[in-house]
Amino acid sequence: MKHFSLSLRLMIAAAISATLAITFTWFVISKLFEKIFQERLISELSVELDQLTDLLRVNDTGEVSVNSMRDQRYTEVFSGHYWQIETTEQVLLVSRSLWDQTLKLEYIGNHGIKIDTIAGLPAGNVLALSWSVDVDGAVFPNGVMLTVAKDLVKIRELAFRFQRDIALWMALLTLALVLAAWFQVRIGLRPLEAVRSEVARLRKGYRLRLPRSFPKEILPLVDEVNELLISQESSIENARKRAANLAHGLKTPLTVIEALAEESDGDGETAIRIEEQIKAMNVFIERELAVSKHNSGFRLQTYIAPVARRMVAAIGKLPVTEPISWEVRIPEDLAIPMNEYDMAEILGNLLDNARKYARSRITVSGYQKDNLSFLKISDDGEGVPEEELEAIVRRGIRIVGKWEGHGLGLAIVEDLAEANECSVLIANSQDGGLEITLSWISLVANSNGSDAAGPNKSAKGAYHRD
Repeated sequence: MKHFSLSLRLMIAAAISATLAITFTWFVISKLFEKIFQERLISELSVELDQLTDLLRVNDTGEVSVNSMRDQRYTEVFSGHYWQIETTEQVLLVSRSLWDQTLKLEYIGNHGIKIDTIAGLPAGNVLALSWSVDVDGAVFPNGVMLTVAKDLVKIRELAFRFQRDIALWMALLTLALVLAAWFQVRIGLRPLEAVRSEVARLRKGYRLRLPRSFPKEILPLVDEVNELLISQESSIENARKRAANLAHGLKTPLTVIEALAEESDGDGETAIRIEEQIKAMNVFIERELAVSKHNSGFRLQTYIAPVARRMVAAIGKLPVTEPISWEVRIPEDLAIPMNEYDMAEILGNLLDNARKYARSRITVSGYQKDNLSFLKISDDGEGVPEEELEAIVRRGIRIVGKWEGHGLGLAIVEDLAEANECSVLIANSQDGGLEITLSWISLVANSNGSDAAGPNKSAKGAYHRD
């Protein structure tokens, strides 16, 4: 399915509408210019027709003459300025500019006036203004028709140059309008980008709800998203409670069955098998119980140092065969994208494993490098054979020897880490012992200019909540 960009669609629509509007404007302006220029030409022809009428002379014998026109272009051959005098029968006089040509006109009588466009002249089409007048004497009973004409070629050349020049400016105007539309689209869609950014922050746990600091057109969407979040959180909480109740409900009967199997005087092999199955079911229940407590909604972020110190203090009180030195080197501002419970669950499993296999020292360190953050738990025990490293995190797989166990703790660590977009690396350290490293993309300051809640917060509030 293709995903169309809203910005691109708006830009295409703006470009098309601007182009159509500017093209139509150019066409209208060109026609108006041509009309205005033609009206001006007709006005000039009217003045020159008056002059021609004033200069017309007819003697007693019917001979027609015209004194020289003031505009010398009427004497230049095919200059574009012409006049002609005619009767119903013949052309009496023409301007020198017509040379041996005549204007092909339909005679008008009754003192009428007419505008014609005449073709066929060597110089091109002309616009002619004619009227008929009475003259003294009976030689011309129907009067004579006087015509003045001007070449349309030059007018059209002027119109073409005007259209060309204005087309260039219109093209620049179109470009300016498209750029303005792009700017408007960017400004207009910025709230949507802000919504996307806030949703991303919400998904990463910086917020629990979308803020209502958006234009009123977007607020209905924001309110619907917030209502959906409330509904989702309620459903997740109910599902989590049901899973926890189920796990707790199964633990008690399984404990009873396990006790009965141990007290059974029957087949010893059968009792052992029953016990193994009960332990396998307990492994599954413990895992699901731990994961059910995981906040499957939107993650918060937790400062690691106070949680690590609290967990080290608690795990350090558990019995050990030899005294263990605990060392915590974690920057106070190092935060991980998960809630405090998940962080405590992960540290509890890792520190307890380290306590079981360490000789004398356990180190908990954290640091940042480039855009990644790391939390490392290492001990000085014997480590794990390379061929067993992958197997120790398989759920329900029993490792024979000193590393004996079902891999439940590390499996829970991997589940919680993956759910919070963290990676887990298990390896033997160069100094001996096991080294488990969590890594994640470093958290950045939020849009309000502050990071998550500071490390001096209490353990209960060691995470940021807007």
